Amino acid sequence: MFILITLMSMAWQISYAYSFSAQNSDGITLYYNLISNSEVEVTYGPTKYGLYPGVVNIPSTVIYEGEELTITSIGNSAFYCCLDLTSVIIPSSVTNIGAGAFMYCSKLTSVIIPMSVTSIGDNAFYDCSALTSVTIPSAVTSIGNNAFIGCSSLTNVSVANGNTVYDSRNDCNAIIETATNTLVLGCSTTTIPESVRSIGPVAFYNCTGLMNVVIPSSVESIDDYAFYGCSSLTNMLIPSNVTSLGIGAFFGCTGLNFLTISEGVTIINEKAFSICPSLTSVTIPESVTVIGDFAFESCSNLTNVTIPSGLTYLGGFSFSHCPKLTNVYCYMETPLIISKANTFSNRANATLYVPYGTKTAYEAAYCWNDFKEIIEMNHTDISLTPSPSSEGEGSGYFTLDGQNLNGKPTQKGVYIVNGKKIVIK
Repeated sequence: MFILITLMSMAWQISYAYSFSAQNSDGITLYYNLISNSEVEVTYGPTKYGLYPGVVNIPSTVIYEGEELTITSIGNSAFYCCLDLTSVIIPSSVTNIGAGAFMYCSKLTSVIIPMSVTSIGDNAFYDCSALTSVTIPSAVTSIGNNAFIGCSSLTNVSVANGNTVYDSRNDCNAIIETATNTLVLGCSTTTIPESVRSIGPVAFYNCTGLMNVVIPSSVESIDDYAFYGCSSLTNMLIPSNVTSLGIGAFFGCTGLNFLTISEGVTIINEKAFSICPSLTSVTIPESVTVIGDFAFESCSNLTNVTIPSGLTYLGGFSFSHCPKLTNVYCYMETPLIISKANTFSNRANATLYVPYGTKTAYEAAYCWNDFKEIIEMNHTDISLTPSPSSEGEGSGYFTLDGQNLNGKPTQKGVYIVNGKKIVIK
C-alpha cells in the first residue's frame, strides 16, 4: 500500500560512488556498482544528478576486468533527476527497480518494465509527470511507497495476468492490491470496480486530468491524500458505507463544486477539503462526530455550512480563510468547546443558526458568541429568499446553492422550497 511520506533531502540515498563505467551499444556511458561476483546494478555517475539524457538502452550484461557480469538491478537513485531522459529500455535480466530510480524524470514518457522484475522501490517513478502508461508485470510482488506518485499524465495503468498480489480487474485502469481490495494507483481514466473496499493513500495524488469518478458503494474508506490535487475533479458523491475521510483526502481539489457526504461518514480528518475554492455549500451529515483541524480551510467561496447535532470535535482552523462563509447552521443542543478562535475566521460577518432555546448558551460560549448574529431555528421558515433555481419547479427541494434534489431530502439541514428557506430536523 502506498503511504505519503515527507520527502527530505535525497542525500542519504546518493553518495556519488560507483564501481566502474562502460559504454552501451549507443555510445552512452553507464555507471555500475558491483553487487556480487557475477551481478551489477546501474547507478549514478560522478555528477550530482541529471547524467543520462534522451533514450537510454540498458544492456543485459557488461564486461568488467575481462568478466561478463549480469545487470540485475536499477539501483537506488540511478536516474534521479535526469530531466532530459525521455525513454529507458530495461533488459529482461533486471529483477529490481530501486528506490527513487527514476525520481523527477519529468520528460520520461516511455518505460517498459520487463516481466523479470519482482520489486519496485519507494519513489521509483516519483513525479514522472510525462509518463502516460505503466504495466506491472506478473512477477511483481512489491510496489513501494509513493512509487508512482505525481505521474499526472498517466492514462493507461494495468497489471499483467497471473500476478498474485496485484490486479487490474474489469480493465479498470488501476492497480488494486488483491488481498485487501485496496486501490493503490489510479489515473485519469480509472473506473473503480464495485469490489474495491478502500481508496488507498495517494491513489490519485495530483491526478490533474481526473474530471469524474464514481466511488462505488463497496468502498469503506478514502485514505490520506487519496485525491490530493485533483484540480479538474468537479463532483464527488461519498457513499454511505464510507466511514472515514483521510487526512488531506481532497486537499487542493480546486475545481470541486458539488459535494455530497452521505450519512455513514463519522470522521472528516484534518485538511480533508482544504483549498477547495469552488465549494459553495456543504452539508455535514448527522453521522459525523469529528471534523479535523483545517478540514475546510481556505474554501474561499464557501457560503453555507450545516453542522450536525452529534459532533464531538471541531478542529482548529477548520473553517478559517473562508471569507464568504456567512451562514452556519448548527444543530448541537449544547455549544461545543472550541479551542481556536480561528475555527470560523469570518464569524464576525456571519449568522449562526442554532436549535430553538439554545441562543443564550451560544451567546455565552467562546468563539460562538463572536458571530454577527445568532438566530434560533425551528420548524417554520427562517427567512424568505428567492431561489435562483426555483421558478417553475413546483414544490421541489433545492440546496442553498440551487441544486435540485428532486424530492424531499433525507438529511437534516436548510433547504429552499418555493423560494423559502426551511429547516428539516
